[in-house]
Amino acid sequence: MEGTFNKIMDLRNEKVFDTLYETGTCWTVTKEPLSTDDGKQTGSYGLFRSDNKAWLSTVGERYVPMQNEELADIMVRIQMRFGGDIKGNAMGRTKGQKVYYQLSLEDYNINGDTLKPNKRTMFDTIRTNTKNGAF
Repeated sequence: MEGTFNKIMDLRNEKVFDTLYETGTCWTVTKEPLSTDDGKQTGSYGLFRSDNKAWLSTVGERYVPMQNEELADIMVRIQMRFGGDIKGNAMGRTKGQKVYYQLSLEDYNINGDTLKPNKRTMFDTIRTNTKNGAF
């Protein structure tokens, strides 16, 4: 049983890795304290992309950023159950303020009736790196 679990986890991790690279979202969000020019702490924190150090937003102490890998993992687990293709992107004034993944849904059979999704039948996940979700 343990071998089967490990194979499933390896496949899931590989799909998460592929999703991050294929969608250009293979970076993390770092949270760093902000200070004034003379070194005084502001009590605010900046969110920055790990790959290019671009500023994404300013947040408070309690804010915990969700990482792209976490969001991609949620989508991959749904994909492994229901099928479909994952697409995604990073967007905003600074690419990365919002990250989204979409999963197109395949035909699904419920009680003998086949549901045929149309192009609008998508499962979406969105993560916002801004304090109020706006940009």
